Amino acid sequence: MKKNHILIISIFLSCLLLAGCGAGSRGRAVVFNSLYSSGQYKAALENAVADLDEGDDAVLWDLQAASAAMAAGNYTAVCDYLDQAEGLSKDIDLQGAEANAFQTTGEIIFNSYLVDYKPTLYDKILINTYKGIAFMGLGDPANARVEFNRAYDRQRRSVEKYRAEIKGLLKEEKKDYSQEVRSSGSEEGGSISGPVFNYDKAVEAARQKVQGQRMHNWKPYTSFVNPFSSYAGALFWLAYGKDGGDFNKALLSLKRLKDMAPSPVVDRDLNLVSKLLKGGDFPDDQVWIIVENGLGPVLEEFRVDLPLFLLGGVSPVKISSLALPRLRSRGLASPDFEVTVGEGTETAWLLSDMDRVVGTEFDAGYDLVIAKAVSSMLVKAASQYAASRVAGDWGAVLMGIAGAVTTQADLRIWSSLPKQYQAARIERPDDGVINLCPSGAVQSLRVEVPQASSSLVLVTMPTAAARPAVNVIALNP
Repeated sequence: MKKNHILIISIFLSCLLLAGCGAGSRGRAVVFNSLYSSGQYKAALENAVADLDEGDDAVLWDLQAASAAMAAGNYTAVCDYLDQAEGLSKDIDLQGAEANAFQTTGEIIFNSYLVDYKPTLYDKILINTYKGIAFMGLGDPANARVEFNRAYDRQRRSVEKYRAEIKGLLKEEKKDYSQEVRSSGSEEGGSISGPVFNYDKAVEAARQKVQGQRMHNWKPYTSFVNPFSSYAGALFWLAYGKDGGDFNKALLSLKRLKDMAPSPVVDRDLNLVSKLLKGGDFPDDQVWIIVENGLGPVLEEFRVDLPLFLLGGVSPVKISSLALPRLRSRGLASPDFEVTVGEGTETAWLLSDMDRVVGTEFDAGYDLVIAKAVSSMLVKAASQYAASRVAGDWGAVLMGIAGAVTTQADLRIWSSLPKQYQAARIERPDDGVINLCPSGAVQSLRVEVPQASSSLVLVTMPTAAARPAVNVIALNP
């Protein structure tokens, strides 16, 4: 058997193996999502830890484990998993050009599941936000301050800088495609003049095709700011502020939040920060409630067919497919969430809609997603042509199957984030008991709060069928 025949068979078998990586990743996500959405938070945590032990997508499973640990009230575990996630994220950001080039080549030839999950900007902001909340729960305001300052600094990153990074990556993607599509036609002892498709025309055709397939039912935020992170930081600086610098951070965050998600809760907090700036004391008789309501968006795959005969080159493959991700919105656990104290009732107001947070960044980076998918499709088509020249029909068939099974959209996402963050604020009752009332619930949840200080009540309710997880944190006790 010729060396080229052995190479084609080896590539075919490797593609079958790598196709299983994507299927395995998706299967693990289904199991975790089922446990978490049903309110089995400890079981979901155990499942995420088991997936961490597998060694793949460590950042993603650290994030999933942290969500489950937070719901379970294990603040130490939250900090540990998010520390790991942040450390791995820094390693990814700092890896060299050679490693990046190798990973990009793998993504083009096979698919994105060959590369570990890369955290998004909103992932990184929420890593610091949740670490800050967990340190507050551990009674460690010094470390909480570090995390909220980091989240604050991340939020200040400009949209233009992010878009410039995407533009640079798009240029690199075109360069990588040009290198790969030409090398795909190499043959021992010479070369084969394979099809060199018009990359720009292919990308534009793909953009036109997907235009109507990724319609959103929500309006993206105009910047990469997560209002929840702004609010959590503001609440920390209100409770633990040492000077005007801290209170001014709270003021700026709340003003930004008022523009993005106005509510009576934010108005009351703005009044409070004004008093603190004038030398007043942080009150010891308030209860802030933050509700994690429902589940945020997930990614699903859709296919787009492109006519290769219109893109230049000569190839037996006339039509090829792209596999692309699109966001799918999930529902609220409860359309309304109320807090009752005696005969009084306070409604939880919207702080942040994660459909919009995720959608903002997803849309900004989608041209790069399309570019990678197009590069992969064209390289596979060129490889199929090269295989047909070397080994005839059977070579083309094997490479065609290999290309088909490895054409998979990257559906990895931090799926345990809520659909909405909501907030309420009340005065602490004399008996220290408040009742949380999701609409439609048979009975309310009775929660006891500290009577010696103000407090934060964090409520997690992923679905209507899940029993809410409730954690109480004393503020500046």
